[in-house]
Amino acid sequence: MAVNRDSCPTCGARNLRQSTTRPLHSLCIDTIQTLRSTNNAPLEHEKPILFDIIQNSKDILVDLDSRISEAQDILYQLITERAQAAANLRDAKNLLHPIRRVPDELLRRIFTTCTPSPEDCVYDARYWDALDENTEPWTLSQTCQRWRRIALDTSRLW
Repeated sequence: MAVNRDSCPTCGARNLRQSTTRPLHSLCIDTIQTLRSTNNAPLEHEKPILFDIIQNSKDILVDLDSRISEAQDILYQLITERAQAAANLRDAKNLLHPIRRVPDELLRRIFTTCTPSPEDCVYDARYWDALDENTEPWTLSQTCQRWRRIALDTSRLW
């Protein structure tokens, strides 16, 4: 099997840094600049050079388009892999969050501390609607299954 010098021998990835375009010879540059600044036709000895530039440029453009497509595919794959790695990181951090290790009894005490006492509810008009879903017992019970179980099992909240 022949080894492609444009590819990495280990993984086969194509060398995207290798240039396919060559600078024009200074004579070509001068000729092109002169012809562009006038409306004169190229001389007979200049035409083969220009035809060669046209053919080479077409081939180079096809090659560059192919390489750009490969680079875009690689970029898409890397972006996808990065998104997966970020999701893995986020999930692992969430699973190890300290709130998951707080004992039920401590959560129960926190819940009762952050909610108004039954006496406050009777004497303060702010707490008159026990069915308001925006009040503490309801919002605490809507956080997750565990918090819901603890909140519903804590009669002091209701």
